[in-house]
Amino acid sequence: MLKGKIPADSFSNSLLLEDVPVELKQLNSIEQQLIAQNIPFMKIMALPKGGQKGVHGPVVCVPSDLKKVTSILPRSEDESLLLKVKLKRKLNYKGYDKYQFVRPNHLEQALLYLKDQNIWYKDVTINNEWINPIPELDDNQVVNEESDDNELVVENEIQEEEMTKSSTTGNEREIESEPVSYIDDSLRGVQLDTCLQPADIGQEALDLCFDQVFNIAPAENNSPLSVLQEPGIEAKTFPVHFPSGKNTFDENRDEKLTIGRWSEIVDTILKQQGDMRNTENMTWDEKCKVLCSNPVTAARMFDNRFHKFLKNVIMSEAQPIGKIIDYFYRVEFQQRGSPHTHCLFWVENAPKFGEVENDEIITFIDKYISCEIPDEKEDKELHDIVMAVHQHSKKHSKSCKKKGTVCRFNFPRPPSNRTFISEPSDPDKDSEEEEEFAKEMLSNLWKVIKENEDKNLDVSEIFKKAGLTQESFEKCYCFITNRNTVVLKRQPNEIYTNQYNPHLLRAWDANMDIQYILDAFSCVVYIISYISKAERELGLLLLQTKNEAEEGNLNAQQTLKKIGTSYLHHREISAQEAVFRVTGLRLRECSRKVEFIPVGENPCRMSIPLKDLEKQQSCKSADKNEMKMNNDRYKY
Repeated sequence: MLKGKIPADSFSNSLLLEDVPVELKQLNSIEQQLIAQNIPFMKIMALPKGGQKGVHGPVVCVPSDLKKVTSILPRSEDESLLLKVKLKRKLNYKGYDKYQFVRPNHLEQALLYLKDQNIWYKDVTINNEWINPIPELDDNQVVNEESDDNELVVENEIQEEEMTKSSTTGNEREIESEPVSYIDDSLRGVQLDTCLQPADIGQEALDLCFDQVFNIAPAENNSPLSVLQEPGIEAKTFPVHFPSGKNTFDENRDEKLTIGRWSEIVDTILKQQGDMRNTENMTWDEKCKVLCSNPVTAARMFDNRFHKFLKNVIMSEAQPIGKIIDYFYRVEFQQRGSPHTHCLFWVENAPKFGEVENDEIITFIDKYISCEIPDEKEDKELHDIVMAVHQHSKKHSKSCKKKGTVCRFNFPRPPSNRTFISEPSDPDKDSEEEEEFAKEMLSNLWKVIKENEDKNLDVSEIFKKAGLTQESFEKCYCFITNRNTVVLKRQPNEIYTNQYNPHLLRAWDANMDIQYILDAFSCVVYIISYISKAERELGLLLLQTKNEAEEGNLNAQQTLKKIGTSYLHHREISAQEAVFRVTGLRLRECSRKVEFIPVGENPCRMSIPLKDLEKQQSCKSADKNEMKMNNDRYKY
């Protein structure tokens, strides 16, 4: 702004959303689809646990024929007329995408508004004809005129006990094959001229009307559109959000937009919706429903909350885990669709394993990491948080058994009177008899723990019943570890409690797993694996696609196209992950700047920006043949 330029994300850069008028605000979900010129199709999956939604494969936009909608649905003088409508992809399909009540009067009002205000609806025609519900012909006359509405299918939903033997056996019939005199008058308006009127005329009209269903497939036989090449595709697909058809992502702007930058959680969403309920009194299902209702706010709230937590707690002067000199994090999305963060922090003057005595490292660990269940009387707040979000399930989830073990997270974890570092025993020095004895003693320890699970015993009493001491336990534990491991101080009732930092847990108020890193190589592997982590199932699918392409003798271009198509159609993405990517929220961040320096026989060279090339054309002294950057300094 100091340079006199409009920020790309500014409202004044054609990004201000208009107020939705009453004519569009009153539409339900199926009515919004019926007035749209494009219908988006996507495969929506129900994600586990939280009830969130995810998308499998690409989103396809298919043009909708509004003439089918405006000519098929009947018009009535009764503004309160309701119709049952099934929105289908094809009329001959038994299934449907949406099945709701439709108010023709609302559709008419919305289309009239869009025709007058929306630049993409100027050429839309609305059927102004209305079929008179009172037949002018005698009862014994047969009308040979057939309806031109060849897309409308009416379903009879009369109960079997109400059907006579002479009733038709089919449950669907097309209007075009039936004479006009057979059309139910209730679809064209209800006139009650007799003095013997029912007590509730409106309910009587609904009862007469809802024995028939309209099947509509406005996008049938149409070819999908290109999302990035079709003009006004966003306004045509979501006319309710863009009443005038302007300010969409493909709008002509002075400051160009890139797609990546275009633009407590439950409490925030409730306030947006005008709901004043207390979240503490809400059930789990109610909270899940609130999160699913607004994934954009949920994702942005998590991102904002994490960055505030990083800046104002972890990096603060209080130094809850020491003075941070470097950090790295990556955001991942769980199977249920919600984000979580993997972080690495480098602490100033932290003791390094192998360079100092183990006692110094243990003192450092005990200072910042704990698995203790706080006393409820002394610290009820922290006690409630630990018991609510930091207890591993005793039943073990499917995720625990991924690698063929009872629990890949090693729960339950052994009790101990003190924190110690267990280093693997030397197989050349220790005999097999010692190893078998150690395993037998530890097996007996777990047996004693299980037998006394309901008793309030401390570690010393458990060890005594198992015939162990703290020293013998530490020695036995070395035989079952294959790498350096930190065993935290914990009581028998804390064997399912995950480690945490009390200050961080109190501030974050959600599950965390904090560990001291003993092995630098494991740390490097951890960083690289999470930077480049991919879905294993998708990787196997792409490998299979590659092998099939090789067997089919496809060239490199055809193989790449086949792999890209396979990825596009099988990639799963949750609603919150989509929000992160569309709004440009950071999925990973590092405290150090990273520059790519090409080294090799044929290093990659970046081209000069277009504006600099245009300047070269006007400058006589410039080398017009030089189109590549000369060095990394010029590039950065």
